[in-house]
Order: sequence, then structure tokens, then C-alpha cells
Amino acid sequence: MKRLHRYILTEFAGPMGLSLLVFTFVLMTRRIDDLIALLNFEDVEWQLVATVVGLLLPFLLTMTLPMGLLIACLTVFSRWNSDRELLILRTSGINPFTVLKPILVMGAVSTLLVMYFSTQVVPWTYSAFRGTMYQVATRMAQHLSINSYNKLGNNLIVYVTAAGEKAGSYKGLTLFFSKEGKVDQMLTAKEGQVDVDPDKEMITLQLENGSFYKTDAKDPSHFYIGTFDRWVSQTALGKVLNAPGQGPKKRREYTLAELKEAIAKESGKAANTLKVEYHERFAIPFSCLVFVLMGFSFGSIWKVKNKTLGFFLGVLLIGVYWILLVMGESLGIKGRIPPMLGVWTPNLILGGLGIYLSWKTCRQ
Repeated sequence: MKRLHRYILTEFAGPMGLSLLVFTFVLMTRRIDDLIALLNFEDVEWQLVATVVGLLLPFLLTMTLPMGLLIACLTVFSRWNSDRELLILRTSGINPFTVLKPILVMGAVSTLLVMYFSTQVVPWTYSAFRGTMYQVATRMAQHLSINSYNKLGNNLIVYVTAAGEKAGSYKGLTLFFSKEGKVDQMLTAKEGQVDVDPDKEMITLQLENGSFYKTDAKDPSHFYIGTFDRWVSQTALGKVLNAPGQGPKKRREYTLAELKEAIAKESGKAANTLKVEYHERFAIPFSCLVFVLMGFSFGSIWKVKNKTLGFFLGVLLIGVYWILLVMGESLGIKGRIPPMLGVWTPNLILGGLGIYLSWKTCRQ
């Protein structure tokens, strides 16, 4: 049996590793703007980029590890079913439950690992990631790229033609201010200075010898033109920079103790939102066991030799799980059902189905 278990784990290694790489890369693209900004920043060190990616990985693994288990189970068992390896094992007197044992152990270990990440590691690493990106954004504000459009937040784009003699000084600046996705004001200046105060979280823009163009709020077809000798603007850093580290803590950064404390202080929808976050820390890790059972049962039923079809089948099942989770979260936050029930509903439905189908497969 030990040889059989080693063979099963060896078969899992390839699909599991590939699935983790694919899903981690896909989810990493959600932060692609931050990573591209880092890579385009002239003064960035490669260690900083590696640190940012490393801080994101624990959070991403809490989602990609259960997905990888499902894809690996579907790929391996559907191929075995197609090649009649499962039938050979049965005729040799080996119960399918024997095949399922090492996979259940793998699912249990993955559940504990994801639970440790979600309850202990992610609150710290996600907070550190936001803080690191905020610090980088403050540096980038004083090191604008020459002959490039530098995006500072969602409402300001700065174009500079040359760097000045002092740090943060530039020549030939053009500032585009937007509102609701449309540029409503433009400033040009011969010289400018950008000063950032991270301690006070303020950014100061000083322009010299320039002009401005501003659209009429009542009639966008009309605009105003004017000139100025000196223009100064001091704004909260978080309003100018598109930096995730500014502002109050996100609920994902709360520890379990902080979540309990916040829940006790809140009521209504705010309390339900925090309760959903609290129960997710435990419900999502158990999706590892749910996906193992689903992958084993569906893989043993469907004869899908093509690995690509097995992958898409896995993506479909993952989609069903997350749709149920999002619906449960929404109903729980609105108070239509208890938040705990809303978060655990996907595990109860798909886990119950997986247990039934696995039991039926082992009884055949």
C-alpha cells in the first residue's frame, strides 16, 4: 500500500504544481498595476519587488491551494478512470477508499496550513504589503519619470519634460486633473516642485510661471483660461497617491481578536460584514477537503483523458463554489441569513455532495 500511496502522491505533484502556478499568476494580475509601477520605477531595488511579491503570496495561497487540489484530483482520477486503472485496482481487491486515504490526508494538511495562513499570517503580511506600497508611492511622487505620463492617484496625471537641479524639482510640467473619468482642468508650468512629508501624510505641489485651463461645470463646451506666477497646493497624501497603505485598516488586516472586538462594538450591517470576514477565516480553509472529495468523486465518474478538459471542469466547479460563497456573503451581510450560515453554505452543499458521491464510488 505504501508503494501505491507514493505513486498517487507522485501523480499529484505535476498537476498540483502547475495549477498553483497558473492560479497564483492569475490572481497576481489583480495587483499588476502596483507591480508594473514598481518595475518602471528607476530607483527600485529587486529586493523590494521580491518583498512585495512575497508579502502577497500567503494571501494568494489561501485561495490557490484549494483550487490546485481540485484540479489535481480531477486530472489524476479522470485519467485513471479513462485508462481503467481504477477498475484494475478494484478487480485486484483494492477498495477505492484506500486510494482516497492519502488524498484526504493531503486535504487535511492543506486545510490546517490554509487556516494558519488566514488566521495568523495574512493579517500581518497584507498589512505589511499595503504599508510597503504606500512608502514606495511616496518615493515615486518625488521621482517622476521624464517624458512620461505619471499617474498620481485616480484624478491626477503629471507630465514632465526635464528634471530640475534639486530633488523633486522639474521643468516643463503639465498637470491633468480629472473628474468622473474626464479631464476638467489642465495646468502648465515652466518649473515645479513636489515635496512629500510621509510623517504628516501630506504632498505639496508648487508651480511657477504657468497657465491653467478649466472647463465650465455648467457648460462643458466653455472653459476658462488664466495665468499665474505661483501656484501652491497641499493635499492629503492618500487623496493624491493611489497607494493601498493609506487610511484605516482593512478588515483583512484584522487579527481574530481584533475582529471579535470590532464585532462587539458594531451593529447591523457593519457587524455582519465583520462576522462574514471572521467565519471566512475558517470556512475557506475547509474548502481544501471539499475540493478533494469533489475532485475524487467527479474524476472517478467522468472519463476525461484530456488534461485541458479536466482543467476547465475544475474551473467550472470552482466557479460554482465562489458563486455560492458570494451569494452567502451577500445574504449574510444584509442580515437575511446568519453570516456564519452564509459563509459555510458552499462547504455544506458541495461537501455533502462530495461525501455522497465518494461514498457511492467506494461502495461500487
